[in-house]
Amino acid sequence: MVRRFKFDFFSKHSIPDWQCPSCGRATLELVENSFTTFRTARAQQHYDANEGFSPEDDENVFTCILVCRQKNCRQPVSLTGDGFYEEDYSGRSLTYASVYRPRYFYPPLTLFTPCDDYPDKIKVQLKELSAQLPGHPNAAINVLRTTLEIILDYFNIPRTGKNDRYLSLDNRISSIPESNEYIKRGFMAMKWLGNTGSHNLREVSKEDIASACFMLDDFLLQIFRKPNDHEATIARLTKNHDPSSKDQ
Repeated sequence: MVRRFKFDFFSKHSIPDWQCPSCGRATLELVENSFTTFRTARAQQHYDANEGFSPEDDENVFTCILVCRQKNCRQPVSLTGDGFYEEDYSGRSLTYASVYRPRYFYPPLTLFTPCDDYPDKIKVQLKELSAQLPGHPNAAINVLRTTLEIILDYFNIPRTGKNDRYLSLDNRISSIPESNEYIKRGFMAMKWLGNTGSHNLREVSKEDIASACFMLDDFLLQIFRKPNDHEATIARLTKNHDPSSKDQ
């Protein structure tokens, strides 16, 4: 799902279904009394100097500890970020509710589908990509580009051409065999996304980044995950249930 690659505002009373970095299940919960906030220096100065200071002018940073509620895991996760107040019209009168934006998890959350068949270099890249996504999405785009380069190494597509000249990512992607045309088009689309983010051509939307990560996750499984071998099951079911096999 694309949603797991997006990090939106949340409240202390409604923690999103973030996946545990150890067991991979959406079982992280807030440790009681661990949530701490501090007003930023800019907001404090504005508060001291302005009698008309309102919640809309306020901002803070926060830190807290999450822990996996699975008894056989109990992995702790440190989370930091920033917070604001937004108008709340749910009651009879206007009030303000605290909302928080996650910026950094340690250890990084499990965002990509775990797969033992991935090469170690790919696993390292996915962990780094997961670490950068919450607070530094443009840096994450650069990590995504590097990940594409490494995947192409496993396609045996060289990094250099004639006279040992470096081949651009564009040229390397164009060398993906026609039998993988769908993946080639997907890689090229992610390369264009990388160009936009790396060169600050324009702001990249959260939706585009999340969709690219979801597509990368899917492509990696298609490329590296070994298919299950069902030959033994086929043989057993055929032997036990195919009437013709009993006549032999």
